Amino acid sequence: MEIAQMFVGLYKHKLNSRGQVAVPARLRSNIPADADGQLSLYLMKLEDTPIYGLTRPVLAELAHRMSGQLNSDRRSRHDFYGRIEAVDIDPQGRVVLPQWMREAAGVAKDIVFVGAGSRIEIWPADCWNEYEAGSDGETKEDLNKLISGTLDTI
Repeated sequence: MEIAQMFVGLYKHKLNSRGQVAVPARLRSNIPADADGQLSLYLMKLEDTPIYGLTRPVLAELAHRMSGQLNSDRRSRHDFYGRIEAVDIDPQGRVVLPQWMREAAGVAKDIVFVGAGSRIEIWPADCWNEYEAGSDGETKEDLNKLISGTLDTI
């Protein structure tokens, strides 16, 4: 994946009463438009995860890599594709988070978008805050060392 196509950053937003939220402009700028110029995301909700926002090329690659399992097991195919919703981004940069995904993820009003490389993660703000609080200093220090050491080789 090219660096220009990577999703990065942390953004706090609020869901409106219709279940809409503005996708941060910096994340939106990395979503490729379809042939008609429409920006879309493929939202996926798995167990014990935030809501994932995938672009069409990333979803296609994921499905391709999982094709052996998906083609051989009907239950896996239903579980995989049944947990995905295609949502268009409107001219104001908003998407509607499907009601069932909001309920499954525990999304009420305050949410956090997290750029996670090939995907966008959409977290309820309280869950993100708990996740962040659970990150111990040693883990963050190890990550800092890893990043620093890798940057030294670039």
